[in-house]
Amino acid sequence: MTTAFEDSRRTHGRARHEPHGPGRPGPLRPGVRASVLIVSAEPDAEAALRDSMSWITAFEDDCGLVLDHDETSLYAVAPASDLRRPDAEDAAEGDAARDPSDFIDAVLLHGRWRLRGEGGHSGSAWRDLYRQAVTEAAPDALCTVWDVRPLPAA
Repeated sequence: MTTAFEDSRRTHGRARHEPHGPGRPGPLRPGVRASVLIVSAEPDAEAALRDSMSWITAFEDDCGLVLDHDETSLYAVAPASDLRRPDAEDAAEGDAARDPSDFIDAVLLHGRWRLRGEGGHSGSAWRDLYRQAVTEAAPDALCTVWDVRPLPAA
């Protein structure tokens, strides 16, 4: 038997995590824009957007650099199904489009921050992590991409 507290902390069968930042800058550099992907497990679009806003606020507060909060902006919103794309070998010949993961510096996956270049997440491993984030999510899971800008070094 679960309690009401346990039920309120679960979304789509997964434990709900309290928003927190990564605690380190990873690939973020002072004065250079970066992008953050948040995949929400909230089933309702409004709740998912509120959830995403809580996570990006926590990211701003604890990413290891001082961010210009006025420059943080919501860049894109889409269901996970819209972010899925075929593997490179399935792409049309001559397709010069870059992989979406090329533009993402941090991914929130199952309540844990993954940062490009850390823990072996670079190159194809980073693309695989991005694909995992959008393919493991429910097709209608709300994905948000946020642009953040660390303040220039003094």
